[in-house]
Amino acid sequence: MLEESRPDAPDGRRGGGGCQFGLISGGPGCGLPGEVRILGFILCPGHASRLYLEDRIASLRAVMLQLGLCIEAGERGKLSGTETARLRARRERARARLEAAEKARRGLEMDRDPESR
Repeated sequence: MLEESRPDAPDGRRGGGGCQFGLISGGPGCGLPGEVRILGFILCPGHASRLYLEDRIASLRAVMLQLGLCIEAGERGKLSGTETARLRARRERARARLEAAEKARRGLEMDRDPESR
């Protein structure tokens, strides 16, 4: 998971420069003040939220993949029926969390780009 901290400017003020999301994405910067430090980059709250959600979505997709592989093993008789059922329930909880994270990401995109509504 991503580590987050609030950077302070050398003079003790909150912040510490402009958002550096452009350095991560390879695109243009947004020009907003940086308030959150993640992975050594200073980001505005919107881009920090976006990066957090992208990380969460990638992690949940990996969990879904691993659970799917375990369920397949259970279906081949390598696990008990109870264990396989528990894995299916965990996969459904992970699916719900993934859908919620994707919905939150779409909400951020809509907030930033009013023309995409």
